[in-house]
Amino acid sequence: MTAETKTTLQLSDITAVEFECKNCQRVVSLPLPLKSANQVPTFCDCNVPRQWMPVGSDAHRTLLALMDYIQRYAKATDEPYVLRFVTTGLSARASGGKD
Repeated sequence: MTAETKTTLQLSDITAVEFECKNCQRVVSLPLPLKSANQVPTFCDCNVPRQWMPVGSDAHRTLLALMDYIQRYAKATDEPYVLRFVTTGLSARASGGKD
């Protein structure tokens, strides 16, 4: 028998956006809604020479647009449908490798 874990996520369920440095594993969590675009971290304090995303770069602008969309759509309760994102299973990291 096969079992499948399926998780659905509505945009209104998203309460924060998380950034993790691949070098030092420092986590920065930003609650939504953002108060300012300046809240988005562009580098880690661990002194890795590479910026995460320079202010004004395509990645930075796209991320800000995505977070704006999430915040606006989460409030759009008059739509005749519900939009959900679907995930299946858990990553090995999230489940402690016990999938």
